[in-house]
Amino acid sequence: MSNDERFTALEMNMAHIEQKFEELNDVIIDQAKEIDILKAKLKIATRKLEEIEDRSQNETDKSLSPTEIAARDKPPHY
Repeated sequence: MSNDERFTALEMNMAHIEQKFEELNDVIIDQAKEIDILKAKLKIATRKLEEIEDRSQNETDKSLSPTEIAARDKPPHY
């Protein structure tokens, strides 16, 4: 194998590696965006659960769990 052939093979390999790197980088960026969205949704869900738990502590009927209170208080369209 001549030096030119070896150099061409190395250039092809490098181009392939660069393409894969870009593809993986795009995947990482997409996953980071999705993680941010999921964190925001988890924060909202946690806040709502805390509100339900606070309401359950303030209500006269202490025998209901937060899950039971959430089921009782759900909107009529469920």
